[in-house]
Amino acid sequence: WILGHVPIPLQSIVDERDRKVWEGLLQSLGIGTFQYRTAAERLAGQYVGDLMPSRGTTAEQRKKSRFRRQLITRIQAGDKAARKEALAALRDKTINQNDYSIILRDSRRPRIYNLVNRLPLEQAMDVWEKASKEERKAIYTLMLRKRSLLMNETPERRAILEARLNKLLRGR
Repeated sequence: WILGHVPIPLQSIVDERDRKVWEGLLQSLGIGTFQYRTAAERLAGQYVGDLMPSRGTTAEQRKKSRFRRQLITRIQAGDKAARKEALAALRDKTINQNDYSIILRDSRRPRIYNLVNRLPLEQAMDVWEKASKEERKAIYTLMLRKRSLLMNETPERRAILEARLNKLLRGR
């Protein structure tokens, strides 16, 4: 909660332990806590959630995925202990080398980039429309790469999607 109300440049100063203490105190008073998300991040998160399989994943896979997402979020927030925790998890074989590489790669990218990267082109264009200038700058090259996905579409659909994409990217 505190991080959602502390100016962004100062957010990395607030320690993870302090956050947990504040969150615990606020929750005991009945005040909910959440991390701020832009409109584009909320839409992208909703789309990604819809893409997630509802079946076929084990509890262990879900736990590992949640652990990986939490580490990425903490590293992005500037938590130096999270990097060490990821390395310790690799040594303990809680995660494998591939998971560790994903954690390091995704923690260097903006949150919006990681979300849009998982979306099909049409949904990515919906997110682009809601994105701020900074978010558009972060996902511009990704949108150009997604343009190559148009080759998998029928000629009629490709023409419609390409026209929409060109219009969106011109107005960046």
